[in-house]
Amino acid sequence: MAVSKAVTLLASLIIAASAKIQLNRVNPMNVTHTAVTPKLRQSSERVVIYMDYKISWNDIGSDIKAAVDMGATVVVLGFWMHDRGGVDAAQTWESTSQADKNAVLQYIHAKGAILMVSAGGATENVEQYVKDNNPTGAAYGSAVAKFAKDNMLDGVDFDLELAPGASGPFKDGTFISWAVAATKAAKQTLGTHDSVISHAPQGPYLSPEWAGSKAGYVEIFKQARGDIDFLFIQFYNQGPGVYDTYEQLFVKPGASWAAGSAVEDIIKSGIPPQFIVIGKPVAAAYASNGMVPPATLAEWINTARKSFDYDGGVGGWMYATKEKDTCVWLNAMATTTSRKPSTTC
Repeated sequence: MAVSKAVTLLASLIIAASAKIQLNRVNPMNVTHTAVTPKLRQSSERVVIYMDYKISWNDIGSDIKAAVDMGATVVVLGFWMHDRGGVDAAQTWESTSQADKNAVLQYIHAKGAILMVSAGGATENVEQYVKDNNPTGAAYGSAVAKFAKDNMLDGVDFDLELAPGASGPFKDGTFISWAVAATKAAKQTLGTHDSVISHAPQGPYLSPEWAGSKAGYVEIFKQARGDIDFLFIQFYNQGPGVYDTYEQLFVKPGASWAAGSAVEDIIKSGIPPQFIVIGKPVAAAYASNGMVPPATLAEWINTARKSFDYDGGVGGWMYATKEKDTCVWLNAMATTTSRKPSTTC
């Protein structure tokens, strides 16, 4: 993803009849909100959408509500950057009044959706941060989590991207250690068991062929498993013919250098399917390759649910205000859940 690609704790209710945890959200501003029950940890209900620069700059709240009405359950604002703070959608939300933030959060929480900020993006200098250990992973994670708390957000997403082809920091373990430290520090700073933390690795970042013997993000997940709620895996921008068909996406990637990074491979490596979100572009213009027509992608997800009990989620880059592509995509992804969008197109 590129840059220009981020309520009082009411309770945790356990409903014995369904044996499902119903989660409420944290409100660092002490504003009363409606309890949220989004089944997010049962991730088949998870439909993620990223917002970056294709927003209503004067009223981002209308975009957030619109995305949820179309079928999103997780809205992620891009981006928070270490040296710049909030940019694009994250900065626009930051400048929104507390009253307007409260109104938006009441609206989406009542519909079982949450709002997060994404740290990093393709133009963040993560590779240098890791090399110098400055900032440390812990300092980076704490800083973005503070931004999330200060802006009444439900959690933090880490979109940590290395330069193309730069697998060395995975293989020598430095990126793994840095990312784990960032995750744990963010969780500690958020300070609640039901805050949400995700990561957005590119598909090859989970390949033992590309990312080394520990398979990169597989090891990160294992070391920080209790703190990571899901992985939005970017199955796009990896070259044509890598993750373009059902077979390539779920069974075997279309390139030997990405071996082991199809969904079934990732599950076999030790990441349960409920932690996997299949990331795809919302429209062809938003990625150089990897686009799958929305109805086809929804069909693939539902096929996987039946064929090998895949109960993960799906997510898209990126939202575009008042553009039909966004509505069509979110409506289609909603068919992979039990939800019915209130806005259809």
